[in-house]
Amino acid sequence: MNAREPEWDSFESTATDSAGHDLIGKPAVDFELPTLDGGTFRLGDHADKVVVLDFWATWCGPCIAALPEYISATEAFPSSDVIFVAINLEESPDRIRAFLDRQNLSPSVALDRGSVIARQFGVSGIPHTVVIGPGRIVKHVKVGFSKDAGEQISAVISELLEERTDVD
Repeated sequence: MNAREPEWDSFESTATDSAGHDLIGKPAVDFELPTLDGGTFRLGDHADKVVVLDFWATWCGPCIAALPEYISATEAFPSSDVIFVAINLEESPDRIRAFLDRQNLSPSVALDRGSVIARQFGVSGIPHTVVIGPGRIVKHVKVGFSKDAGEQISAVISELLEERTDVD
């Protein structure tokens, strides 16, 4: 097959997913998943942080465009305040590693092999990004990709961190 490589920069979606958006303001379901590096990610271990979960796959063009933006946006904040976890849906560790190597990316990756956690977060399309504030409350859900995705997530994180400071 001689298919042309798509131009991912032109991929833009502002799709909404009512199931995901219905989670805003509610406590995030606690979960644990194996990680690509052999560990375990437990959401409950990070209740005092802002947690950005990005549900994605290596074959998803909008995911490929969004992933580096989210990594960059979250790395601008102290790791003591913000954590980013790329939750891969149903792909093998070898495939994920090869993709990350080719893209020169090194996010924390959790493996949702049966899409069980994805269903709990209302994922019906990817990328599906969930920002969880301190106390495990869902604060923001974005489905799809837009060129300002990193800026959007950064603004949400900044607001959550300011709210936390105002309360302290």
